[in-house]
Amino acid sequence: MANLNNIELVKAILSKYGHRKGNRIIAEFSRQSKFVDALASDVGQLLLKDSIDKMDSILTKIINEEADERDRAEYRVLKSILDVWCHRVDTYTKTLNGGNE
Repeated sequence: MANLNNIELVKAILSKYGHRKGNRIIAEFSRQSKFVDALASDVGQLLLKDSIDKMDSILTKIINEEADERDRAEYRVLKSILDVWCHRVDTYTKTLNGGNE
């Protein structure tokens, strides 16, 4: 379904899942699409890279037993943010594929 234009995608979802479930899928897709578009932008990619690099740096300190409580707290915060981002992208992808993944 990913190669269809928006109107064809909506028709395909409604045809496959009916109006009730189809409308829920389309609503979820709409909610998540702005976030995914932002994350895919140059700025979004930079933010993602910076977050992952920072987590990697802190994780190295944790493994080498050089991290203090502030490092551990920062790692937990970054991990929770990235977990939310991953969940949103996963939800978007599943919605785009009609919930079949």
